[in-house]
Amino acid sequence: LFVYYSNYVRLPGRVSINQLQAHVANNTVESLPGGQVFLSLLSMVGLSLEDLVGATSWEPLIAKLESVAAKTSRQIFKYWSQNKNLKVRFIPHAGYPGDDAPFNTGNVFETRIENTRHDATIILDERSTGFIWFFSFLVWFSEVQKQHGDNLVVLLDEPGLTLHAKAQNDLLRYINDELLTKYQVIYTTHSPFMVDPADVRTVRTVQDVDGPNEDVLGTKVGDQVLSADGETLFPLRAALGYDISQ
Repeated sequence: LFVYYSNYVRLPGRVSINQLQAHVANNTVESLPGGQVFLSLLSMVGLSLEDLVGATSWEPLIAKLESVAAKTSRQIFKYWSQNKNLKVRFIPHAGYPGDDAPFNTGNVFETRIENTRHDATIILDERSTGFIWFFSFLVWFSEVQKQHGDNLVVLLDEPGLTLHAKAQNDLLRYINDELLTKYQVIYTTHSPFMVDPADVRTVRTVQDVDGPNEDVLGTKVGDQVLSADGETLFPLRAALGYDISQ
């Protein structure tokens, strides 16, 4: 089974349960930004949408939410080395009348990130785009594994696009340690920091090729790296140059 993940699939920090329920009833969840990823989060937490729709007291859910939040925090920050002082917090509550619609009625589910160094939390939406991508991907992929098992080919569209160099290295480490041990992974990149210099044999160049008479031959994928032009080879050359300099 091929599974595809892009930068446009992101978990929202605040979800209106009533709004999501309406989309589920109308089979339009895919049109709600982050709706499918949030359903994946509920599955990971061990809750159903109905649990949140009909909840009149959150106390029975607190222990379960705290346990899953702790587990999720350990998994994320094992590979997010930029800040080890963060924790995930899942906070369900009734909508506040003073909030903007649709968060002013029904029940609302918030995902917040706590900074233990500063004793403060902010909603997930206010974290960096790269962190949101990484968090969302882990949630989404957890559900994919649960539904489809290990017989997967994982396709990632520019996974390091919103990450700085050190974070890209963390992501590459996650791919090597957690994904490639079970799955075949194919991802596109223009970044030298998403190329593993120790495993360049797995790199394939993608080039728009013209024929000898300026005929358009189309996009060609290959491993004959010396036959590609300098622009195509730049990420690979930069990765090898950085590795040598280190």
